[in-house]
Amino acid sequence: MRAWHDFHLTGYAVDGKRQEIVFDLEWPYDSATDIARARLRFKGLEGYFLEHDLGSNIVYSFEEAPLLGFLQEWSERFDVSSKWGWPKFWRPVPHPVRPLAAELEEAHQRLSAKGVKCIELLSSYGLSGWLLAVAVDHEVVCGRTNSLLRGRKSLLNCQVFWLSEGAGSSRHDPKETKPIK
Repeated sequence: MRAWHDFHLTGYAVDGKRQEIVFDLEWPYDSATDIARARLRFKGLEGYFLEHDLGSNIVYSFEEAPLLGFLQEWSERFDVSSKWGWPKFWRPVPHPVRPLAAELEEAHQRLSAKGVKCIELLSSYGLSGWLLAVAVDHEVVCGRTNSLLRGRKSLLNCQVFWLSEGAGSSRHDPKETKPIK
């Protein structure tokens, strides 16, 4: 998965019904880059936690973290918050309180069976957090190169096309969503 280091995160939206979260990214610098603006769409969203939104945020990276280690780190908070229904994957069916280890194991098994990955949003400035999702697509809104003439930016490929990441079929179907690798 591309890290998107130093891209500015200009907005995000959550669609609970579709189980998706979309991040709008932009490269505001004069230096050369293959993508000027993009949207990251995470599908099969099982949960997320974002904090420190400053309105103008700079991404350090989007990185995959081990699911079990993540669940272990957050298990006490999930256990406390589950009485209010968050996160949905933790103790989803009302039942008597069980040992934390049993809840942790069940959540890990259920999420692993769905192919869920833990993605951490690390920040250079502003928004940070994590999300649990099955797949990610990159929607390139506008590509860019630097023009050699007068040092002005040249915008190329300012159309929308999809780049899917992850395992899946060997075909490159832009409509196909692939699991996160």
